[in-house]
This record gives sequence, structure tokens and C-alpha cells, in this order.
Amino acid sequence: MDQTTTDHPPFDPGRKCVRVTGTNSRGFVEFELSIGGAPELSVELTLPPAAFDAFCVEQRVMRLDDEVNP
Repeated sequence: MDQTTTDHPPFDPGRKCVRVTGTNSRGFVEFELSIGGAPELSVELTLPPAAFDAFCVEQRVMRLDDEVNP
């Protein structure tokens, strides 16, 4: 069997990335969440600001937007 080399790191289900895409008219944070180091595969979510902050802490996400990563 021939193995193909890729430039992609292996899938890591513990790696979670968030990119904030905006704030809607109700003040909710709109963002994309990707899991496993595959930013091309993401889901769009919306949360109130406090819930978004708690989500990021609890899930230990890496921010991909303009916010500073801890």
C-alpha cells in the first residue's frame, strides 16, 4: 500500500479553534468552531457574550480572530 504524505497535522479531537465573525443586532457573538485542527471544516454558532466567554474557557479553544490568544 502506498502512503501519501500531506502537510496537514494529524486529527486531534482536543484541538478546538474559534474565529469570531461578528456580533448580530441582538448583541450575540457569531463565530465559527472547528475541531481537530481542520479549519476548513467548521460549524457556525451564536451565543450571548458571557456564554461565549465561558464556552471558550471550558473548551480551551484557540482564538483565530484578532483577539489575543492566552
